[in-house]
Amino acid sequence: MQSALGYDPIIRGSVSAMCRSFVDVLDGDLLGGREVIEAAGRDMGRVCQGFPAAVLRPGSADDVARTIGRCADLRVPVAAQGAGHTVHGQRLALGGVAIDMTVLDRVVRIDPRGRWAEVEAGILWADLVPQLYARGLRFAGGHTGYLGLSVGGTLTVGGISNQPGVGAQVDSVEALQVATGTGELVWCSPEQHRRLFDSALAGLGQVGVITRARLTLEPAQPLVWRAVVPFTDQQEGLHALRHAASSGRFDEVYAMVMPSRGREPMTTNLHLAVYEDHPAADHTASVEMIIREACGTTRTQPENRIHGRGVVCWLDHITSITSIIDAWIARRKWADTIKIWLDVFLPGTTADRIIPDQLTALGADDWHPDGLSFVLVFPHDSAKFTRPRLRLPQHRRNQPPRPGELTLLFDVLRAAPADSGRDYIDRTLRRTAEAADDLEQTADATIYPIGSRPLTPSHWRTHYGDSWPEVAAGLAEFDPAAILTPGFGIPRT
Repeated sequence: MQSALGYDPIIRGSVSAMCRSFVDVLDGDLLGGREVIEAAGRDMGRVCQGFPAAVLRPGSADDVARTIGRCADLRVPVAAQGAGHTVHGQRLALGGVAIDMTVLDRVVRIDPRGRWAEVEAGILWADLVPQLYARGLRFAGGHTGYLGLSVGGTLTVGGISNQPGVGAQVDSVEALQVATGTGELVWCSPEQHRRLFDSALAGLGQVGVITRARLTLEPAQPLVWRAVVPFTDQQEGLHALRHAASSGRFDEVYAMVMPSRGREPMTTNLHLAVYEDHPAADHTASVEMIIREACGTTRTQPENRIHGRGVVCWLDHITSITSIIDAWIARRKWADTIKIWLDVFLPGTTADRIIPDQLTALGADDWHPDGLSFVLVFPHDSAKFTRPRLRLPQHRRNQPPRPGELTLLFDVLRAAPADSGRDYIDRTLRRTAEAADDLEQTADATIYPIGSRPLTPSHWRTHYGDSWPEVAAGLAEFDPAAILTPGFGIPRT
């Protein structure tokens, strides 16, 4: 079947002639070559594909709005694409138009006195962070471990960092420019077009494409004191994680679980960091206190359990994981792996009980032989999450988050060799869905929708709960043609 753009999505020929006339005036280009189409028809998971008919490389935000407006006229699906870090088809626009946002990558303005920066949505955090740091500033909403992600992409899904006291990245946004599903280009904020602002942040691209963002900044300390504490008792490690996050003593708190290897048992590594001005800083005493609080008096020499203590440059620290993964990408170790992810928010009170059971259920094929699989746990103060589209366990209970109450993002980030086969994919997708369903039913978990758990229309309504009428009203107002970001499968009624 041909799409409304005159193109067979299974890639048969070129749509270059159509591209010249689809939108009357463009500052950029609408492309239909095979290589461009194939790249836009896949994502990082290497499980799903859905080839668009054309790819827009916009020369301006107006290009984005004009193209969306034309797609709305023809009922053609359209989706923005940043760094492509989702893994189950969320960014795909089968038979429609994919918008390559990475070409809109300017820093428009940095205001050190007002402590904000206005940036185009396609800029990568990996490019923005050093520019801010050079001015003694950093983004107030924390940073994802891997920085090769677009600003617009993380703000579209939420953006979760390892800083327990700052909320999600969407909580440190002052204003947005959004190209809505009607083809309008609108600035919105808490004071102006509030419904669009609330609907766009963590809104999964359902009401528009974020084209610019005004981000809240704060002073950046030049140094970081950091340490790692390993736990072979998973409950102890998670208990220490929660204690560290609640203590307020650390700027960064997260856990990375390492698989058992040979005689070495599975280990939960607790990562702690304090942003510092002083090269002689030492927070060992605070770490020892956390260990004693978590483990009681059974650990008589907690200092022997603290690894990697020291002070390093803040920028080197914040980009360290990015450097590792970029090296994998350069050697094609990362891009070609099959990635099937489970990403859920859990109430902090259930973590010590629930997560060890999930870890025990992991088998040998859940861990890549070259160490490319991860299990991560990020604790956060629930009350710092303020944007209505980012759904937390408290929302399932119709309870507002209480100050000091923790929510944990639990990520099982599987990676498997490219030749693992369809049987592995089907089996692992099934296990991921079963685990997500079990966590929702037994622990009030909510899905963080960057992973491999597709939701049915009824599941989406349950996900949004009492806010579904508000969500549906926003969809009807800002995307009446129902064309935007179809890969999530969110219903329109």
